[in-house]
Amino acid sequence: MLELELRRRGFDLGTVNAKEVEKTTAGKQEEILWAWENGHAHKMERALLSELPAHRTSIQESKELYEAILTRNDLDSLLSQEPYVSRTAVNYEALGSSFNEGNNQELETVFFDGIDGDRVVAEDLWIKLSWLSFNEDDKSVRFRFSFGVDFEEDVAKDTTRQQYAANLTELIFPESLLLTQNKELSSVFSTLFGTETPHFVERICYFNAPNGGAYLHHDRERGHAGVVYAQLTGCTYWLALPRQALAAEIQSFVDDCINGKRKWPESCNDEIRQQLQSATGSYSTL
Repeated sequence: MLELELRRRGFDLGTVNAKEVEKTTAGKQEEILWAWENGHAHKMERALLSELPAHRTSIQESKELYEAILTRNDLDSLLSQEPYVSRTAVNYEALGSSFNEGNNQELETVFFDGIDGDRVVAEDLWIKLSWLSFNEDDKSVRFRFSFGVDFEEDVAKDTTRQQYAANLTELIFPESLLLTQNKELSSVFSTLFGTETPHFVERICYFNAPNGGAYLHHDRERGHAGVVYAQLTGCTYWLALPRQALAAEIQSFVDDCINGKRKWPESCNDEIRQQLQSATGSYSTL
């Protein structure tokens, strides 16, 4: 067993035990199908490692793009420079950007139209750049690629625009080809879906800063099969589990804190405690 310490945003969150995994679990069809049908993650250890060196330059460019964002450069201006402008000019028309002053988490949204020659074939594509938390010390950001009205969960209805948005991801972050062109990953999807041509859509590129990162990730929308995640540089702990297991763990945690079996963490102020108790139906006098 490996015992891993968890620390985020200045708070110690305890430890988790992780079993050593084999070099790869691809090909074990029974394990893959069981995990899929029961909402569990299927981990493919080192599946991308052999191809990683070929994308070293792209990964370094992405790191520099992230660092430029942190120094208050706007994304629209950065993408109008090389190496990005020559990559996108053939099939995309840049339309500028917007800044949502009412959303402290959102940094900028950059807009594109997908073009085929002189024709616009995919309107209102966007890259949404946001902070991953409201903590001022957490410099984690994400780049979301999609189109149309956000949060309507209808993107799967428009296969043309979702594919143009996905292709735009590969022009800005070419290292994402590590997933979309990976033979081992394609074998897993062939087992699950009976197809060798899965479509990787609604893509998100995370830059998790040390001691920070995303609170919760669940972006499976209507018409989508599931979520694929790859760590291409650095080290991040992802706790992947079914929603039912997460809900049960939260319920157990709140009950133990109320009953005195454990202490509320320092990060849980009165407001957060009340929210947790209300969400789980557990109450006590604070």
